[in-house]
Parts: sequence; C-alpha cells; structure tokens
Amino acid sequence: MKIIKLIFCFLFILVIISSCSEKEIPGDQYTLRTTNRSISLVVPKDIRNVSKCLEYYMTPDNRQFLFYIGEDSENKILIYNLDSLKIHSEIQMMHEGPLGVGNLQSLIVHNLDTIFLTTGQMNKLFIINMQGKLIDDIPIHEYLNGDMNTPDNLIGHSLCFSKSLVFVDKKVFAGVSIPIIPDPKKLGLFKTTLEIDLQNKRQALLPMSFPKICDKKGKPRYLYFSILYVKNKFIYLFLNSHDCLITKDHVNVETKTVKSRYAVNGFKMADFTSGNILDIPRVILEHSSYENFMYDPFRNLIYRFCYPGVTLTNKDNLMNMNEFKPLFSVMILDTDLNILGETLMPKNTYNMNMAFAGRDGLYLSTNHYLNKGFNADSLKFEVFNVVRNENK
Repeated sequence: MKIIKLIFCFLFILVIISSCSEKEIPGDQYTLRTTNRSISLVVPKDIRNVSKCLEYYMTPDNRQFLFYIGEDSENKILIYNLDSLKIHSEIQMMHEGPLGVGNLQSLIVHNLDTIFLTTGQMNKLFIINMQGKLIDDIPIHEYLNGDMNTPDNLIGHSLCFSKSLVFVDKKVFAGVSIPIIPDPKKLGLFKTTLEIDLQNKRQALLPMSFPKICDKKGKPRYLYFSILYVKNKFIYLFLNSHDCLITKDHVNVETKTVKSRYAVNGFKMADFTSGNILDIPRVILEHSSYENFMYDPFRNLIYRFCYPGVTLTNKDNLMNMNEFKPLFSVMILDTDLNILGETLMPKNTYNMNMAFAGRDGLYLSTNHYLNKGFNADSLKFEVFNVVRNENK
C-alpha cells in the first residue's frame, strides 16, 4: 500500500511539473500569475548578472530603487532607479585599509542614508549611506555562544536564500550562524539571534535557541535560516524544515508547520568530508529545500519559495544546476503563515534566488542560463500578480 501511494504521489508531481505555471489547484484561494510585463536593466561589463543579494526600496515620495550585489562584483553595489530603469549610482567599497569592509555579502536598506552591510572576513556590521560613505562600523562580540562560534562567521550567512538582518526600533537583529554541525542534543545551547542597540552599541544574545532540525536518525541538517519582521513579530524560516518559528520577544516561541505540496523529496545534509566535489550539489539538487522568503508590504502577503528536488541523470551539469535551480514553487501566505496558494514555476525559466516584491507585483528574474532569452549583459525580471481563483 505504501509503495502504491508513493508511486501515485510521484506521478501526480510529474503531471503538475509538466503543466504551466498558471494552473489553478483545487483548494487554492490565490494563484501567482504573470502580467506579461517585464523590465530590463543594463549590467556593467565588470559585474556578473547573477546576484547574491537584491534589495528593493521605495522612498516616502514613491521613488523606487533596486540595490544589487553581483557575483564577482569586485565589491561594488549597483543602485538602479526602477522608475527610469537606469543605473542611479555605483558604490565601490574597499576590501582593506581604514575604510575596508572585506568582501560584500549582503545588505539591508533602512533608508537612503542608512544601509547595513555584512561582509566576509571581518566580524563587523557596517553602516553606509547611498554615496558609499562609511558612517559606522560595529564590532561583533567574539564570545557569542561561548567557544562554539568562530569570530569571523557570526552574522556572515545572510545571502539571498538566508536573509537574517532585521532593523526594528533603532536595533538590529542579526541571525547568528553556527560554523560547525553540533551534537543535536546540544542545539539548545546555541542562540539564534544577536540584538545590537545602535544607540549605545550594546549587544546581547536573545534567549531563543535553535530548534532540533534533524532527520529520523537524529542526524543534523543545514541550520541556515531567514528572518522576517511582520506585524510586530519575528518569523524564522529554516532551509531544511517545514516548520517556522514565530516570536515577539524571543522567549515565547510558536512553531507553525508551513509545508509545500511539492516538498516531497525529503531533506538531507550533504557529506562535506566525502572528498568528491560533486557529492554536495548532487545531494542539494536531489532533495527539497526552502529558499527565498520575503514579505510583500504592498499586498500584505508573504512568499515562501520551495525547491522540490529533482531526479538527476549522468548528463546533468551539477554545478550549473546548483546555481540555477531547474524549478521551484512560490507559496502565497498571509501574515499568520496560513497557506493561501502555491504556484509551480515552469522549468528552467526563472532564477529563484533573484526576486523581490515591489509596488507593481512580485518580480522574478528570467536570468536563468537555460532560458532562451538569457543575456549576460542585462538583468531581466518578469512581473507577477497574485490573483484570486475564480472558484473562490
């Protein structure tokens, strides 16, 4: 009976994957549907058109900007004016010296005069303005979680799929990474979040600990996570877990299961000691994961991206596939994390790590190397709207 159920589930997923992205699923209230509108932005020759960090910002007077850190960007931040679709400015950050910040990893924009940067190699949180002037740098305490964290890897995992910097009431809440895979029994010793008071520079680990994210045999999985702050509450999403954590004070914590219908291939931690460089992308590609996680303030919705996992063949280029995932779904949630709908995107069409919620809709990048319209000299995004299903 179990085998029959598994076969039925597999065939169902194949049917869904082969269908178009706008197919309505019975029970879904909303569907993500293309508007057939798109934008194209020019990328300088020295910057790759694949980003490790995108950040949308709209000013109080409704001007729209996109902040962009490209892969191999030589520590440059591009700022695009989305109203004119032109480059507004380029910020060149130094790697070393008195004004050095190390290698850029991520940013969050509070306003045009307060932009937070996290970088590699330096255990600091940097604050710059829109002209790239270094306003402040805040050293991060090295004693976080005792000796279980290394000083250079505390808030350094804030990439596209793992945005873990939140600004609330003159404080920064930074996700704390664990550079080792701990004994699952000791996960409760590790705290998830560092609170930094920007007025007095005081820092404190908040009491909320990592959940036990392990497989059925007790083996740990990836502990990377994202943080959203929505409606006076913090929401934590983990890369390899259906469960989200919700808290207002990091003391009282609610766990809510928010499971994608397409996450059917399970979660698994790659063996980094195998000695085979292809083993890691193979495990990542074959198994499910939750990646981009964003709040849409214009529609008061949350989007959770799910990578289902795929069956690989000997002809597949694992390194390219790992960077450009072949397919993904977008879950549509309300601010209480109730599932309103989920849309599976067409295969090899969009770059799941390059997306942002803007005034006109959800922007999904078509910068996928197997997309026929792929152009190395441009950033292209297609605009989607959330549409209520007719039968609801």
